[in-house]
Amino acid sequence: MSALVTYNKTMKLFVFFIFISVWGGQSFAAPMQIGRIRYQITDEKNLPQILRKFLKSGSRLKSDGPVFKINKERNSHIDDWNDLDEGAEIDLYLPKGMVSAKKFKAYLALKKRRLEESKRKAPSPWNTSVFYMASYGRFTQTQREINISFQQNSPLSLGVSTGYRLGDNYSLSASLYASYLTSASNGLGGSDVAVRPEIGGNGYLSRKFGDNWSFFTGVDFERFTTFNINSIRLTSEIFLDENRMSFATFGIDKVIQTKKTSLLLRFSISPVINSQRLSYTTAEEFEEVFSGIKYLIYINASINKKYYFHVLYKQHSMTGPGDLNVSRIGLGIGYNL
Repeated sequence: MSALVTYNKTMKLFVFFIFISVWGGQSFAAPMQIGRIRYQITDEKNLPQILRKFLKSGSRLKSDGPVFKINKERNSHIDDWNDLDEGAEIDLYLPKGMVSAKKFKAYLALKKRRLEESKRKAPSPWNTSVFYMASYGRFTQTQREINISFQQNSPLSLGVSTGYRLGDNYSLSASLYASYLTSASNGLGGSDVAVRPEIGGNGYLSRKFGDNWSFFTGVDFERFTTFNINSIRLTSEIFLDENRMSFATFGIDKVIQTKKTSLLLRFSISPVINSQRLSYTTAEEFEEVFSGIKYLIYINASINKKYYFHVLYKQHSMTGPGDLNVSRIGLGIGYNL
């Protein structure tokens, strides 16, 4: 009888300890540890598909459990978790104890490859090209009874242009060129006169608007040669002046895209803001200088990704030591670096 009582007491103690163990395990279990990563959705359509890419095989999570709950709460921008959009980014919360190290390493390697590919594919904010142009120039100078019409043609103009994007709507651009000029045909019955190369450059700030339209403004600089009519009147000999002019430029661009080419149309107006006139012979700087306005029409058509064809028409209308009108038309080819 005593043995039976002892057995009953032992069984009660055993059941009691089992109950305490189970109850204690449920009540005092450590909370689930959850980690966070930034994830871009690819071909997954719902959250379980995303989680399976990271969790160990056989892992089970309740759809109303803490992992599902925190993912939905912390990604309020997702409207439908059963129809995810490819490319959308989320903060993905994962239970640390269930994450497969192999799968996670594979994900990190894939993310690194994608980042490197995106860097290679991302267009540079810089755009630089070199160009060649040949041009025909007609100058007409008038001062009282003297009228001189002469040519300054350039079989060779070389230049470089560069641009830098400042975000989606703004950009900076600059260009510099030098033109070798054949001897000026002076129209005075004498021989041709050798002239110095023409040099020019510009710098612009541009802003996009509308459908591929841009407005730009900046500064132009040009150095070119004219005749000194006062000296010609006094001595009946040919004297030349070097003119250095700065312009404030205001213009508009239109880009037309087709399947085969990209066409840039440009028009600008540039009033003179600073002008100098120096003697070729003595380097004397004259007080009386040319002032006025310059007009430019420019067309650029891509041949392929590297080469383009371009043409320009430029007109100067000046007054000062007489009237000066300059017309120049040029065409050439460029290469994108």
